[in-house]
Amino acid sequence: MSLPRRPTWFLLLLSVWAIVLPSTPLRSADAATLYVTNGHSGTISVIDTLSRKVVKTIPNVGARPNRVAFTRDGTRAYVVDDEALVLMVIDAVRQEVIGKIRAGRRLYNLAFTPDGKSCYVLDWWDSEVLIYDDHLQRLEGKIKVGTWPAHAIFTRDGRMAYVSNETTGDVSVIDTEAQKVMATIPSGGYAMGLSLTPDERYLYVGDGEPQTVSKVDTKTNRVVATIPVKDKTHDVAVTPDGKHVYVSLRNVNEIAVISTAEGRVVASIPQGRKPDLIVMDPVAKVAYVTNRHSSVVSVIDLAAHTVTAKIAVGANPHGMALQP
Repeated sequence: MSLPRRPTWFLLLLSVWAIVLPSTPLRSADAATLYVTNGHSGTISVIDTLSRKVVKTIPNVGARPNRVAFTRDGTRAYVVDDEALVLMVIDAVRQEVIGKIRAGRRLYNLAFTPDGKSCYVLDWWDSEVLIYDDHLQRLEGKIKVGTWPAHAIFTRDGRMAYVSNETTGDVSVIDTEAQKVMATIPSGGYAMGLSLTPDERYLYVGDGEPQTVSKVDTKTNRVVATIPVKDKTHDVAVTPDGKHVYVSLRNVNEIAVISTAEGRVVASIPQGRKPDLIVMDPVAKVAYVTNRHSSVVSVIDLAAHTVTAKIAVGANPHGMALQP
């Protein structure tokens, strides 16, 4: 007795499986790619966040690569070269440098709007926010802010932007549609890191010189609390659940953990030398911190407030961004 023949569609499906399965590695939904710029190596360390390993090093990323930002679709990254004062353009699919762009006279940082249609470039020299199109080819506007603009973040709807101004020690609140500053919030000398709570009700600002973190009511644009820490602050990042604020303290090699409910430091997380920028990973529920003088990125468990891994990268890591 002959066996029944398989239908044609079944045989075709088997052929597809035979081709696809061996050549396509399965990846967890938790996996992500983290770019880390290495200022003294002139490279980017590409980290697979699932394995917590550097899977590639992108060479020739300028003389001193610093801040990095991805386009909304994740296909390109732009890196500030602190020495040449240009933006290095990275093809994030091929993971290679494909060009450079001059933007402003002394660019320091950059951030894309939530819709991905514009990029805010912070220019120290002229104390301006330069608004470019998504490919940074066309200048669409300029906004005068305080001196040495350092960090920029947006509300989720993109209608408001907050820019910390390092040497004037304040925060410019920008109406993005009108392209103008609608309020200035005094915080403290060397204002740097900015982070919004998940409900966007409060903004936390790292006040470097007074060694405090300011809590700002975003409805009134007024400081409603000032939280002391033990050292000059640099970066701040609210945890995805909104319960804590992580603050990098570079001179004492720690991350201070502030309870948003209690308004005080409730834990300290030891770091390597000179912890700098903080990136939250809401899916993996960890924070990544560049330790510049230790040439590592530390991985912090957000539930336990403890370091669970240290990833060796290039020399003097600073800028970080998760690829969308």
